[in-house]
Amino acid sequence: SASPPPHPSPPSLLSSPAPSSPLFSFLSPSPLLPSHPPSRLHPPPPSYVCVPTCTCSSATSTLSRAPSYMRPAQTGAAGAGDVQPSAPPLEEELQSSSIAQSRIDMRRMYSLKNFCPANTPAAQQLALKFAECVVCFDDMHKEACSVFLKNSKRICPHFLHYRCACDVMNSSRGGKHCPVCRRSFDSVRQVPSIDEDPEGWFEAVDLSGEGTLNQREVLEVLKAQLPLDAQRLEEGLPELWRNWDRAGDGVISKEEFLASDGLLACIRRDFYRDVEREARIPDVRENKEEWFDYWDYDKSGTLEQEEIVRALIKTFRLSDDRSRIEQMRSVVSAVWGIFDPNNSGGIDKDEFVARDGLADTIAASMNLNST
Repeated sequence: SASPPPHPSPPSLLSSPAPSSPLFSFLSPSPLLPSHPPSRLHPPPPSYVCVPTCTCSSATSTLSRAPSYMRPAQTGAAGAGDVQPSAPPLEEELQSSSIAQSRIDMRRMYSLKNFCPANTPAAQQLALKFAECVVCFDDMHKEACSVFLKNSKRICPHFLHYRCACDVMNSSRGGKHCPVCRRSFDSVRQVPSIDEDPEGWFEAVDLSGEGTLNQREVLEVLKAQLPLDAQRLEEGLPELWRNWDRAGDGVISKEEFLASDGLLACIRRDFYRDVEREARIPDVRENKEEWFDYWDYDKSGTLEQEEIVRALIKTFRLSDDRSRIEQMRSVVSAVWGIFDPNNSGGIDKDEFVARDGLADTIAASMNLNST
């Protein structure tokens, strides 16, 4: 007898055409899938969406789970049961999200970890701490300061003297980079005077572009342009901040900062620096031990190579002479290995003050004894 025909395989909804019966029309593949690619803002819709040509409860519940831009239009010429794509503002949402994230990232640059990276040389760390230019080591407030830009936007929170920033831009080989954080830039912008052009000044220093400043921005910006006691201001600013940040959101507005009785006026009144310390720099030619102790801020008993370069530049006031700065740096580098044979990176006081030690060798090489 003939064997019965094999049982037919059940049709697959994903590979076979959907049933044509109106009752099952909610299983029809949607011709109106979104034209933009799936993203975090708009996850991919299901393969089949509900077109309510029937009143069954499953159709209604399926429709309610569809993305908002796949649901029936509320008004218009189309029937109430038709699915109308409502042109989601994907580009606008993405752009807004990108701008917000960019502003958050820029603000994070002012965190101590990002403002002074762990691999920053000791001399540059001191320059940042005491509001000095990281190139010439002179006080920032003594000259016009500047910021680095890329595509007309600030790329980092660091300030340099305008003169030194231009030197960095013109002398950089293999790309222009901030000397501190190594971010690339394509132009330099001079920061306007806070007294002569407060509006332009605020625009230049507002790193996030939101029209507000946070504590770290205020601290670093004012250190760069005013002769303030940076350490005392850093310690006192959090307490002072509460009087102006009435909303408690961590930022203050331009008006709160620049007003005649605003935060800037208060800081200028209470935090100007003691300039007498600079006049008391010991003479390295007459008292080498006292000079060494003066510049040994952390009392570690050693000074690194760039720390000594910075100290000598400030002692002999070479900041205005870029060629002398480079000469000083070259001389110290050339003789350093003689006094640091084990490559420890630091020189102790005995090695510095000894007869024909590092101090005498540098003085002789730079002809400082006649300066």
